[in-house]
Amino acid sequence: MQTTFSNGLGVSFFGKGVTPGMPAHVANGGTRTIGGTIAASNTNVAKFGCALFVDPSKPSEFIVGPTVSATLFRGILMNRNMVNQQMPAHADFVLNETPADAFYQGAIYVEVAGTVKVGDAVYAKADGSLTNVSSGNTAINGIVKEHDPSTDLYLVYFDGQF
Repeated sequence: MQTTFSNGLGVSFFGKGVTPGMPAHVANGGTRTIGGTIAASNTNVAKFGCALFVDPSKPSEFIVGPTVSATLFRGILMNRNMVNQQMPAHADFVLNETPADAFYQGAIYVEVAGTVKVGDAVYAKADGSLTNVSSGNTAINGIVKEHDPSTDLYLVYFDGQF
């Protein structure tokens, strides 16, 4: 569905308005998220749509990408309009120590590197970006459901299982 938006200030856009980390609201298909904070010790850029992990002893401190201590996948960094309004200079990422939501059940739009096909499994690289290549990467229980050629984003489904 294409939309046109104008806020009365001369700023407008035309298009689908789909960005990485944006959930797809599907009829009869619930979504689930878990809240936390991007950890102060996080060393990768927390871009919307990246994979978030936690150290099991610090379950509400998100780390971008798997590490030696952050081994438990928590979800995909969800793009929240409230965060964008608070930090407009950072439209595609959030800073460390910022509240964040990890999306772990339902369908969400993300960037996936590689030659991707519908039905491919999704894996997290060490920097939190996503790929369909299993070798050297961490399985995160996501499946590619469709590709949006207008944005080059993939709709990936997560079943809520860790």
